[in-house]
Amino acid sequence: MGEVAYLSKHRMNLQSSFYRAIPDAVFWPVFIIATLATVVGSQAIISATFSIFSQCRALSCFPRVKIIHTSKQIHGQIYIPEINWILMLLCLLVLIGFRDTNTIGNAYGLAVITVMFVTNCLMFLIIITVWNRSFFLALLFVLTFGSVELLYFSACLAKVRKGGWLPLLVGCSNFVSDVNLALRDLEKAIIRV
Repeated sequence: MGEVAYLSKHRMNLQSSFYRAIPDAVFWPVFIIATLATVVGSQAIISATFSIFSQCRALSCFPRVKIIHTSKQIHGQIYIPEINWILMLLCLLVLIGFRDTNTIGNAYGLAVITVMFVTNCLMFLIIITVWNRSFFLALLFVLTFGSVELLYFSACLAKVRKGGWLPLLVGCSNFVSDVNLALRDLEKAIIRV
């Protein structure tokens, strides 16, 4: 809210509004907190990626990789060296390819809102199948939160030309590969019959 108030008076500082909106007396504490928040956010993405690839491997959807359990008390705390290296290389490729934090921010913003919208749509299935609630309750949930997310998504569409194309390209390529795998499984099932 403070950044929005700052931008309402200083529209020319759009690129650096976050740091310019902070009073000089608290600049360094806010800078440190923002940096730590970035580290925490990055760690969450890395942990989620490890979890997804571990589940894919368990479902035989991904080649076998070495999984290191980093805790004897917490079962899901894992580390996958190969995936960690791949994530590092992909981050470097994005950094070298875009060479601009604004473009990377546009790509990240579009990716986040797309994930939020897809998660919202999948909640429809969870509400109906897992929680055994009515169709209309699930529809009400999706329409309520989905409308807000669609507003955010429509605002992010302006960023497609400025870096937002990358998560869309990655998402579409994953979708095409998933459809190909599903068609291959369907073909095998038909052959068996």
